[in-house]
Amino acid sequence: MLPEEKIYQEALDEVCKQKISSFLTKSRMDVILTLAGNRKLNHGDLATALSTSVASLSNRLVKFNNFEYKLIDSNYEGKFRYYFLTDLCKRYLESCNQDQDIHENIKIVQHEELQLKQKINDVLEEIKSLYEDEWEIELEDALLERMECQDIRSSKGEELADEFIIGIEKLLLYDSEKYSMMILEMLAQNSILQARLTRFMERFEAFIPILKAGNNEENLIGVFDRLANIVRTYRRSQEEKEQKTDESQEDKLFDSICFIIKRIEHLDKQDINNWFMRYMAGNKVLSAFMTQIISRD
Repeated sequence: MLPEEKIYQEALDEVCKQKISSFLTKSRMDVILTLAGNRKLNHGDLATALSTSVASLSNRLVKFNNFEYKLIDSNYEGKFRYYFLTDLCKRYLESCNQDQDIHENIKIVQHEELQLKQKINDVLEEIKSLYEDEWEIELEDALLERMECQDIRSSKGEELADEFIIGIEKLLLYDSEKYSMMILEMLAQNSILQARLTRFMERFEAFIPILKAGNNEENLIGVFDRLANIVRTYRRSQEEKEQKTDESQEDKLFDSICFIIKRIEHLDKQDINNWFMRYMAGNKVLSAFMTQIISRD
C-alpha cells in the first residue's frame, strides 16, 4: 500500500483512470455508486443499502484499502464510522459520466449519418424508378441546372433532385472527405455524372465552415455579419463596376455567393430562398437571412 500522502496527491490521469476501471468490479462499483452524491454512510447502513452482509462489505472495503489509489475515506462521528468518496473518486465518476455523454453523442451522430445515407439511397432509387432508363441523364441535367443556377421547373423529379442534393450536403457536413468518396461510389457507373457531382460538391465545400458555425446559436451574429459583408462588397463592386480585389478572389465563399447572386437576385423572395436552401444544406435560418438581404422586393 502506498503512503497516505502519496495516495491523496494522485491526479486523475489516463493511467490512473485505467487502473481504477480495472479495479472496480461490479460489486466494488456498487459501493462507489451507493456513496455517490456526497453520501456518508456508516458500516451497517452501507451494507443495508447494498443488500449485503456486514461481513461481505468488510471484505470489499479491505480490497479498497489495499488498492493503490484511495477511493473511499472514512471518519468517526460519535461511535460510528462513516464512509464517503474521496475527491479522486468523485473526479473519476465525473470523467466516466463525461465519457458516457460523449459516447451517447457519438451514437446519436452515427445514427443520424446512417439515416441520411439511407435517405440518399432511397431518393436515388425513386429517381431511377421515376425516370427509368433516362435517370442518369435527368440527374446530370438537374446537377447542371443547380451548378449554373438555371431556371428549375416545378416537378416531382426536381423535388427528388433537391432532396438528393441537400441530403448529400448534410452528410458532407459530418465528414466531407469520408462521404464525398462514398457518394461518388454510388454513381461509379457514370463518369460524367460523377464529374458533375464532384463540381457541385467542390462548390458546396466553400459553405461548410459557415454552415458548421451557424449550427451554434452563439456564432449566428458573426455568421450573419460575414454573409452581410459579402453581399455589401458584391453590391459595391457592381455599383462601381470594378473587379473583385485579390483578397476576395481567394475567398471561395465570396466567389460562390457572388456567382449565385448574379444569377438569382432578380427572382422573387421564395425563389431566392429556394436557391440558398439548395446551397446551404437546407439551413432555413441562413437561407432566410440571405433572401432578406439580397431580395430587392
